Amino acid sequence: MALAVAPDGTFWIADTQGNRLLHYDHEGALLKRIDLNGYGVYGAADVEPIGSDILALCSSGKVLRLTGHGNLLATYDILEDLGPEGGLTGLAVGDLGEILLEFEMDADIAQLVNARGVLEPVKLPGYTHKGRLYEVQLAREWTSHGSIMAGNTRIDVTVPGILAGLRLLGFTPDGGLYAVVEEMERKEPAVLIDQTVRHYDPSGELLGSARVPFDKQYAYVQHGLAVGPDGAVYVLLTRPDHVEVVRLAFSTETTTPSGSPVAPPTQVRIRPASAETCSDSAKVMQEALGIEATAGEASFEDYISDLTGTGCQVTVTGTGAYLGQMAAIAEALQTALQARGWREETAYRTDAPVGAATGWSKGDELCLLGVFWKPSANANCPQDQPISACNLRPEQQLYTITLNCVRRSD
Repeated sequence: MALAVAPDGTFWIADTQGNRLLHYDHEGALLKRIDLNGYGVYGAADVEPIGSDILALCSSGKVLRLTGHGNLLATYDILEDLGPEGGLTGLAVGDLGEILLEFEMDADIAQLVNARGVLEPVKLPGYTHKGRLYEVQLAREWTSHGSIMAGNTRIDVTVPGILAGLRLLGFTPDGGLYAVVEEMERKEPAVLIDQTVRHYDPSGELLGSARVPFDKQYAYVQHGLAVGPDGAVYVLLTRPDHVEVVRLAFSTETTTPSGSPVAPPTQVRIRPASAETCSDSAKVMQEALGIEATAGEASFEDYISDLTGTGCQVTVTGTGAYLGQMAAIAEALQTALQARGWREETAYRTDAPVGAATGWSKGDELCLLGVFWKPSANANCPQDQPISACNLRPEQQLYTITLNCVRRSD
């Protein structure tokens, strides 16, 4: 999930599992619900206002630009070589209206679309705000300090424990900035994570800080902080049956860490599934679909636990003329996996007009199954309309079906 504040002070929320954008007024009343399933994308991972329009970063590797009413204005494909593989984590808008991509929680920044609205992918050294370059500097190894370069001004950031994360959140109308600081403290067998937002003036002087209430979160939110047009900072809090948007209160008093215990990120590893599972995955695809599968290593992203690694992936390609409808393909694979003792993990399930994905587990192994299609080049689908408006013959549906499996270990 993700939170953003529009220029008029209203709130946008990206519902990742529901694959939709939700627009709320200042009182929490729902203004608009935009279902992204009709646009051929899945997994709304981040949201950012851009003028009166809205941007949506999707797990399917695209950025959508829509009006506030949900009309599609543009679709941008994300190039793989703009940042670390599997490291795309967020979306931002530059001072001039450029569309920016964030990798590894701001460790790398890239421009996707320039200020004229033209696709112009290029890596950037950092953020530029009012002519000033801002760069976050955080050591790859565990340390207690990092820094933010604001032009020629160096802002040192230190914590008593381990500085696990440091990123820019946004800017205030007077030129100050907010930084998100994550401190980690080991307390075996777990660690404590403490997240605060620090407020600095334009000269780099610390004005105050506010703790993010991790202990009140029902579910993890990757982009749960946002800066409003008035410079206020808001946090998205999840509850079992609803969400809340709360304004953070800043204090000049020194605070002590009181983080929420979580599993240490270095204790869980992802590696390719066993040779037996890799071989069996290829048999599942071939028996269920009647097409020989290709196998090889591929990047793996567990978007529930936020772990990445390398998996053993088998792939089948074909057209709808042979494979049939998407629902029939998914049912055949489901039957084959269940017959081999795999259990569906519905938390991974996403559906869209152009595909569906879900997870399957057995013991310490996890497989992500994806069934997706795209129109052939000669289909001539209208670019300014949802994919559902395109009338296709079965042979014009080009399927790519993947089963990517890993083993999770401590």
